[in-house]
Amino acid sequence: MGKTYRGAVIGYGNLGVRHGEVLHGLDGTELVAVCDSAPEAHAKAEEQYPGIALYDDAAEMLATEKPDIVVVGTHAASHAALSLLAAEHGAHVVCEKPIAASLEEADGMVAAFDEAGLQLVIDHQWRLGPGAEKVAELLEAGTIGQLVTIKVNFCKGRPAGWELNEMGTHVFDMVCKFAGNPTDCMARILAEDHVAGHGDIMRGNELNPGRYDSGWVVGTAIGATFRFDSGALMLAEGYTSETYAQERLHNERILIELRGTKGRIWLTGGAFDAVYLAPGAYPEDASHTIPWEQVELPPRPDRPTMPEFAGTIAPVYERLIRAIEHGEPHPCSGAGGRRAMEMISAVYVSHFSDAAVTLPLSDRSDPLTPR
Repeated sequence: MGKTYRGAVIGYGNLGVRHGEVLHGLDGTELVAVCDSAPEAHAKAEEQYPGIALYDDAAEMLATEKPDIVVVGTHAASHAALSLLAAEHGAHVVCEKPIAASLEEADGMVAAFDEAGLQLVIDHQWRLGPGAEKVAELLEAGTIGQLVTIKVNFCKGRPAGWELNEMGTHVFDMVCKFAGNPTDCMARILAEDHVAGHGDIMRGNELNPGRYDSGWVVGTAIGATFRFDSGALMLAEGYTSETYAQERLHNERILIELRGTKGRIWLTGGAFDAVYLAPGAYPEDASHTIPWEQVELPPRPDRPTMPEFAGTIAPVYERLIRAIEHGEPHPCSGAGGRRAMEMISAVYVSHFSDAAVTLPLSDRSDPLTPR
């Protein structure tokens, strides 16, 4: 019987609850404490796990409970401070995305965890799912030949500037799994019917009323091109679509299409759990049709001890335990989370400089923070 890792959650909102379900239901971990300033969050945790230790101060919880693994499930503005606090108490961290509010903060996080010999994991769980793993397998086998171009869409019916942090970070991280490291970016952003200017920058809950404040954001439509060190090119787009929002078709609008010299792969679905293959179909035939065939995927592991969505996060923790015990790099590392965030920042830097930008970016501050 191996060690059981004591886990604690800071920020018990929607995703914090899901992480708690994993820590409670997974072999090898136990949920020992929840920290949140909202009384309703305490009530929720007590209802789910009667007698669990509840705190409204993270430092007190860390000092008292001494958890091995800490979930930072708050909004991005507090990710860096809380993750570093956990590291000071010797805890490994699973942090929600995006990694931080600026690249400068992300740099500090990655450096601090490396120096401490602790794991910093960003919850880009979709890259560990059967869809992403199958696509990587097909690419490695040369099924579509050399990867040439990639088309991605991160639209779920919400303003693109807000969505970029919400789903864009997942999509960008996934593309890096397939194409390598981004080397440069050219982007353009629209705010309704005009090219976005500095006066269009606003807080997330202003651009997307009724949702949480995701920091400084801008734009209702975004288009960006990236080049990768593998030689592949990517076109990324996001836009507000009331039709898709109203009809709840947003899962069909999250997609990654990879085009190679011998065919195409299409990865889509709400959990990136649908893969289609069209061998030899690039470019399409004379009738402009693409003969997509769905690829069979292995089923996700049956996890009767936790709800379905929590089950999609569980591999993040299983890989974390392996990383801790065997010194393996985690596939959802802090460095990878920083890379996805750097792509987001590059979109904004390119737009406002009206020029292509080279990655890594020299200016590590938030490009949208009012100067």
